[in-house]
Amino acid sequence: DLLTREHWHGADLRAVAFRALAPFVEDALSDAIEVDGPDVWAPPSAALALAMLLHELATNATKYGALSTPTGRVRLTWTFSPDDRVVRLTWAETGGPPVTAPERQGFGSRLISRALRDLQGAAALRYDPAGVICDMHLRLPAGGDPLDHAGMVEG
Repeated sequence: DLLTREHWHGADLRAVAFRALAPFVEDALSDAIEVDGPDVWAPPSAALALAMLLHELATNATKYGALSTPTGRVRLTWTFSPDDRVVRLTWAETGGPPVTAPERQGFGSRLISRALRDLQGAAALRYDPAGVICDMHLRLPAGGDPLDHAGMVEG
């Protein structure tokens, strides 16, 4: 929806996160998921990859992790380095059941580990007993200002 609304020019990273995570909280006032990071304009390929990745992380958190309990929380944070155009994101779960690493890698784990390859990025899952942590990074393509999409021409 976000990409269609923006005529496939990209989407704001915060809007991507909120849209991908909205189905996993009961109401908009929930504090179960916290999203924090600077304004970053993501091109369509990055927006799609991140939306899929966040949806998968939230699905797993709902089934097995922090979002499966009333006291569980997820914190999604990111930074952006304009010099190398790298976005670094961290998904951190707390307050859920104790975490153990899965015995085998399923579809979701493969999706998470491969989702950002085309964007010169990667995602790595850590199964800390206190909660799953996923560290991600991706490089935004050159051209245009990833912090400002106002100058884009609608086509």
